[in-house]
Amino acid sequence: MLSRTWEDRRSDARLRTNLYRGLSRILLDMARIPLPRIGSFIIDDHGYIQLSNRPFTLEVADMENCNIPLNMPREVTFSSADSYLASAISLHDNRLRHQPNGAIDRQDCIDQMSALTMFRVVASRLFKPELSHCPFVYMLNDLHRSNILVDKDWNIKYVIDLEWACAKPIEMLHPPGWLTSQAVDVIYDDAYNKQRLEFMSILQEEEQRIYGGSDSISKTMPQGWSNGTFWYSLALQSQTGVFSIFYDRIQPRFERSHATDSNFYRIAYPYFTMDAHAFIAHKLQQRADYGKQLRIEFDMPQLPYIYFSNILLFSAATS
Repeated sequence: MLSRTWEDRRSDARLRTNLYRGLSRILLDMARIPLPRIGSFIIDDHGYIQLSNRPFTLEVADMENCNIPLNMPREVTFSSADSYLASAISLHDNRLRHQPNGAIDRQDCIDQMSALTMFRVVASRLFKPELSHCPFVYMLNDLHRSNILVDKDWNIKYVIDLEWACAKPIEMLHPPGWLTSQAVDVIYDDAYNKQRLEFMSILQEEEQRIYGGSDSISKTMPQGWSNGTFWYSLALQSQTGVFSIFYDRIQPRFERSHATDSNFYRIAYPYFTMDAHAFIAHKLQQRADYGKQLRIEFDMPQLPYIYFSNILLFSAATS
């Protein structure tokens, strides 16, 4: 698998060219036929393949496994990017609402509420209205390095774990986020952009070679980098990175000073839900109850400090 040799050999331009060419062909082949709706394919009771299931992504499965209610029934598909984005954002809303340890403290809760409120507002400013109803394209949503099997020259031989593939708006189709081996919420712009441009050059060559005059994908993708849909799409796919991506990548496109302006948070967070003050109090109590239950389950007088991706998940001080 690619992940075994990636770090040691990713500086080899020849290998990268082979890999990027293979990735481009897969991406173009899957996206070449526009689809009428946003969703996932199923095999119905009569044995026919139908595009009649919700977009079943990894984050949907993760939240369901955590017993987080979702406003996305299985039989629902979407006819517009606007409706899908609203539903996808609600997944993160529900995670904050229903995950017992979803907020560390009052300020963390306010930060999350503010980000989610504005995340919903700015969607219509980043995604183009003329592309809201079409085209929708089939894409892989879990194309990480351990799912790509290559030969010694990094020619792609197989791709595994295809269950998360679904049809999405074409503006959500982007180069892989792992091209510089950095987590999505700490990507270094200059380094990633260098690899992105290299990837896009090869993709454009392949699109012209395979489909002649067609260049819709190689034209749309660069716009995603410049207008911010690249970051927005990554944020939607990351439960741990969504907030840092908003504050570091999306908010500065509108007003950079708001990140350190207490008035922004004071004004924004009450619009997350009615009676926002009661919601925060509920989340703090929910976290305290969760900490007590953990101590009972594991017979611990106090809980340790636990970090994941630089995020404090739990500590004795806040339990």
